[in-house]
This record gives sequence, structure tokens and C-alpha cells, in this order.
Amino acid sequence: MDSDRLPVGRRVAYWRGRRRMSQQVFADRLGKSKNWVDKVERVELVARPLPPARNRLPIAVSPAGRPGRG
Repeated sequence: MDSDRLPVGRRVAYWRGRRRMSQQVFADRLGKSKNWVDKVERVELVARPLPPARNRLPIAVSPAGRPGRG
């Protein structure tokens, strides 16, 4: 899957799914509601940048800012 061509919300859903993480768990880790995550993933809501989530999410981020193996 070429996730770079997808809208940001769809990429979030893709990588969250790869980690087998529910929307609720992801929302809890971000300090947001499940409804917020759902709207972002369906591209109904444009998410404002959050503080770096590197320490809160089990997703490694490469220096280029792309998800890696973690």
C-alpha cells in the first residue's frame, strides 16, 4: 500500500490498524475522544498539530518523519 498518496486521516487509520490499535486506545493515548479520531480518519475533521507523540505512541518515527518499525 502506498500510504503517502492517501489523505492524512486515511494514513492515520492505516498505521493505527497496522498496530492493531482500536480507535479508543489511540484516542486515549492522544488525550482525544474516539469521536475525534473517527472524524479525523474519515477526513471530516482536519486535525491541528499535537505536541510530539513519539513518547506516547508505539510507532517509531524515522528522522524523515515517516513511520518506521518500532
